[in-house]
Amino acid sequence: GNPAAKTIAGLSLNTILVTLAGSDQQRPGIMASWTPITDRTVTAIDFAYRIVGSSGEGLTKTSYEPTSNTFAWVDGILGGASYQVRVRLISMPTRDNCD
Repeated sequence: GNPAAKTIAGLSLNTILVTLAGSDQQRPGIMASWTPITDRTVTAIDFAYRIVGSSGEGLTKTSYEPTSNTFAWVDGILGGASYQVRVRLISMPTRDNCD
C-alpha cells in the first residue's frame, strides 16, 4: 500500500471566532485544516499549543479523526495573543519522526 505518513500534508492553522449557542457572545479559537490522511495506521493528530514566548508544555488537544480535514478548539485560547502550535501524528503501531 501507501508509504507510512510522517507529515501532515496541506496543514494550515488559522484563528477563528466561535459564537456560543443561544447567545451573541464569541470566543476566539484555532482551526486546523489538512489534506485528509489515508494512512490507516494514523489514529489521531495531537496539537500542543502555548502563547508565544511562554515557557512550559502548554495545553493539548487531540483529533481522533485524521481522515477528516478540520479540527477546531477554543479551550485556553485568549483573544489578541499569538500561539505556537506543535502538531504530530499518533499511529498504531507507533513510529518515530511523526512531527
